[in-house]
Amino acid sequence: CYISVQSAVLLADISGFSKFAGEMCLRGAKGLDVLHKVTSDFLGHFVHTVYDFDGDGTLRFFALQFR
Repeated sequence: CYISVQSAVLLADISGFSKFAGEMCLRGAKGLDVLHKVTSDFLGHFVHTVYDFDGDGTLRFFALQFR
């Protein structure tokens, strides 16, 4: 049994992220705070876009309900 839905999947590769994350980790707690803020801000833009289209994000899969 399956359900057909209109959907979109976002796969993102953030260039240089591993190097950036490693550098932030070396800075201790303050570096981890920066890493958390940058990552949350960046990915937050995508999540808000999904919600703008009445979508729901689960396990990085976003089913969009087109108007």
